[in-house]
Order: sequence, then structure tokens, then C-alpha cells
Amino acid sequence: MKIEGILSELRNITQADRKAADAKQRPGAARSGGDVVQISDKARTLKSQQETATAALKETPDTRQARVEQVKARVAEGYYDRPEVRQAVADSILDSGVVKEVAAERRQVNVARTSMSDVPDVRTDQVAQAKQRVAGGFYDTPEVRQKMVDGLLDGVL
Repeated sequence: MKIEGILSELRNITQADRKAADAKQRPGAARSGGDVVQISDKARTLKSQQETATAALKETPDTRQARVEQVKARVAEGYYDRPEVRQAVADSILDSGVVKEVAAERRQVNVARTSMSDVPDVRTDQVAQAKQRVAGGFYDTPEVRQKMVDGLLDGVL
């Protein structure tokens, strides 16, 4: 049994019922005589539907628990140890869309790894330039030393 679209209306009715009950319990409410509460036919119908749905829900067995027990029994008997069953389960999981985000992220990681494999660990051109500058005394000038110190401090701070 499937009931849709009445939950918000049932909540409103329940709140209205509580307010009416509160009004009846207040001592001043009974004496005033001016307040009258009328429950619409729609509210009565919805209340009846709520009671029917609640009763049906109580009578419905917990199918998830039965399914869990069935899977546990299959695991115990080795049903899922067969390669074709594992493949079918994996295909079902992938088809369900549960892992789409994970698969997309994995593809991004693989692309990044491929890109990183093209980048050398050592930039030989930069190393050669630095060696040439050291040999030529480039780093011995006060201006260059100051720039290096400033760069280091900017990186640290």
C-alpha cells in the first residue's frame, strides 16, 4: 500500500488537534463560550487515511530484515564466492548509480596521475641555469641576495 502527498496535511491536522485539545484543557476556554471548533470533512478523511495507513504499516512485515537474513544465509553457504555471482553483484551496484560519484572521482585521479607521469621529477633546465649562475657569481651581488631573502620570507610568512 502506497500513500503519497498527505504527510504535510496530516501534520497540519495533528497540530490543529493539539491546539484544540489545549484550548479545551484551559480553564478560561470553557467559560468563555465564544469559541467553537469545527473539523472539516477533509480533515476527518485525512485522519481516517492516517489511521488506515498506520494500521497497514503495523501489519506489514519488515521485508528488509527478511532480505538481510536471506543474504546472510547465502554468504554462509558460499553463494557469493562464485565469480559469476560476484560479477552480477558488481554490475548491479554499478548500474544502481550508487557509485557514480566515486567512479567520476577515480577517473579524475587517473587523469591527474597520467598527467603527473609526464612531468619530470627534476627540471634539468632549471638546475643547469642555477649551476651556471653560481659559477658566474650571480648570487653574490647584494641585490640578488636581498631578493632571495625576500622570496624566502614571503614563502614562510
